[in-house]
Amino acid sequence: MKAPWPAGGLYDIGQTRYKERRAVGTWGYDCIGMFRSYQEINEYFDKHSITTYMGLKQSDVHPGMLIYRDIRGARGTVATVTENPHLYDEWGYEKKPDGIINEYDMVKIDNRGNFCNFSMNFGGSYKNVFTFSGQIGVSWGGYNFVPANARGTQNLVNNNTGYEEMQTVNMPVFWKDMFIYEDVYDGYGNLTTPANPGGKYPNLRYTSVNNKTSTFWKVSGFTAALRNITLAYNLPPELSQVVGIENCRLNLTIQNVLSFYNPYPKKFIDPMSGYGSYPTQRIFTLGVNLSF
Repeated sequence: MKAPWPAGGLYDIGQTRYKERRAVGTWGYDCIGMFRSYQEINEYFDKHSITTYMGLKQSDVHPGMLIYRDIRGARGTVATVTENPHLYDEWGYEKKPDGIINEYDMVKIDNRGNFCNFSMNFGGSYKNVFTFSGQIGVSWGGYNFVPANARGTQNLVNNNTGYEEMQTVNMPVFWKDMFIYEDVYDGYGNLTTPANPGGKYPNLRYTSVNNKTSTFWKVSGFTAALRNITLAYNLPPELSQVVGIENCRLNLTIQNVLSFYNPYPKKFIDPMSGYGSYPTQRIFTLGVNLSF
């Protein structure tokens, strides 16, 4: 009989388990909202008996931070988990929340990305003069996430000083709808950032909390795209034979043509491309086939 635990203790959260698939999915926090006032913060801490939130004391938690759910309590030993399995989850943590929000409260928020794929080839012709062919690809069944480097920049994570960096860093367009608790003024008393209490997205000032992978940044993994298309034109024989050519065929092939569906906020990136790296190129190829 195989031991139920790995050598040395319990499984870590999200760790590949004995006799289970290697693809453990995406793990992150279960986001249940965003703090929009200090009253909400006080109520949240009181209701759930929170003592530490993402390594912060209550005095360091501010409106504009995402709210994560308290999932687990303290971790038991192999002995205590074995003796009282009904009190612990599959990772060896108490099922009852403990008032501490940290990395041990992560849950599986996506199994393994899209697992259903479908491709369709199509084509046609008109009077044997114009022809076309192409391929459509569809994928579904999972989820994607807004890229980490689009949720906030590294200098904002490391230098939690406020809005100075936002004036010098290019950010995705969806950040125009960022929550801002109150008007922000510069050192000369000029209004630089007006309050936006109804903003949809968390405040970039607190990227160290808001940047975490969570259900807040979860988007549909469904993709549908025209992968490639080829258009061809056969020159009429009476024209090609004038110059001594039996047949002339012109071909235009386009790869990575377009996406039919974009789940990302404000469509700030195309699903066929990445973010923060060299994008997927749309390639045009023109060819000529000659028969003498």
